Amino acid sequence: MGAENRFGNRGQNRYFNGTGSLPANGTELVVSSTPAGPGGSRTITYSAVGHRKGSWTNCAEMTSNVYFGIQTACVSGTIVK
Repeated sequence: MGAENRFGNRGQNRYFNGTGSLPANGTELVVSSTPAGPGGSRTITYSAVGHRKGSWTNCAEMTSNVYFGIQTACVSGTIVK
């Protein structure tokens, strides 16, 4: 688990191939970015790998000093193989 920029030349790992701290169920990881210019946007993409059959839900929360509250987006699926 970790995050990097779209060029793959800046980032940080928390856990990779048995090295680091494996996050426990419910662990929250924070990705920070510099703000976009007026009217601009930022896109954060990710990929995940499932190792066991079953249902899953992954949620992302976003906070900012330019609006009130927390924006949340969740995606769910099922691993069948």
